[in-house]
Amino acid sequence: MQPAIEAGAQGIAAAVQNVLAPYPAPRPRVRGRSYYIRGKGLFSSSGELLQRSETLNRKWSIKRVALGARLRNTASYAQDVHGKKGKQNRYHGKQGWVREDEAVNKVIKSGEANEIMTAAITAAFGEIVT
Repeated sequence: MQPAIEAGAQGIAAAVQNVLAPYPAPRPRVRGRSYYIRGKGLFSSSGELLQRSETLNRKWSIKRVALGARLRNTASYAQDVHGKKGKQNRYHGKQGWVREDEAVNKVIKSGEANEIMTAAITAAFGEIVT
C-alpha cells in the first residue's frame, strides 16, 4: 500500500506543479526603468545585465518521501514568487503568480487530488489481486 500512496502523492505534487509552473503574461516595459526579460535576467535601463535569470520554470523537482512527495523549486527567488500567504512578494502576486497554498487548494477543490490517489490505490489493488 505504501508504494501506491507514494505514487499518488507524486501525482498530486505533479498536479500542483502544473498549477504553479505557468508564467503569467509579461508586463509592458516602462521606459527609463530597469526591466526583466524571461530566461535572460534583469537589465538596467541602459541595457546592462544586472542579474541572470535562474529559469524558474526549469528548477522544479518532485522527490519521493515516506508516504508522500515533496515538490520543490531550487531557484533562489522561488519563495518570493510562489511562497505561501505572507511569504510571496506582493509584486509577484500582483503580476499573477500563483502562491503554493493557492495551487494546493485548487488541486484539492477540483477533485483532481482525489482522482489521482484513487487511481493509484486502485492500480495497487489490481496488481495484488491479479
